[in-house]
Amino acid sequence: MSTRAHVALAVVAVLVLGAASWALAQPWGPPADRLTLAWPRLRQALNLTDEQARRLDQVLQAHRARVARLRLDLARARLDLREVMQADRPDPARVEEIASRIGTLTGELVRARVALETELRAILTPEQYIKLRAFLRHRARPRR
Repeated sequence: MSTRAHVALAVVAVLVLGAASWALAQPWGPPADRLTLAWPRLRQALNLTDEQARRLDQVLQAHRARVARLRLDLARARLDLREVMQADRPDPARVEEIASRIGTLTGELVRARVALETELRAILTPEQYIKLRAFLRHRARPRR
């Protein structure tokens, strides 16, 4: 394959990864920020014990810190890619390296979201988890 084909393939891969990472970065599941904002009402609605509330608070704080770091790293990687792609002849190896980093970071964001879901399920009773999901679906609806 020619260098031109490699660059074209790398550009397509970057665009696909960029679109996927943007889509995956959008809210789904129980975002920690929405839970934090609604914490007083949520604690009452779910009838949490003090121990559950303490554990949830720890889990949410850790999740927020992890996701903030990952989003910052992802934004930096996207900026790096933008800079590399502005060159007259982008280095295919560098493009591939950055695209790979973007893919890895996107995967880490998904794993963080899944880990949060798993931890929430371990802390809450099945009934509380169902209430939490309903609460978040209601809060995620666009307001008119």
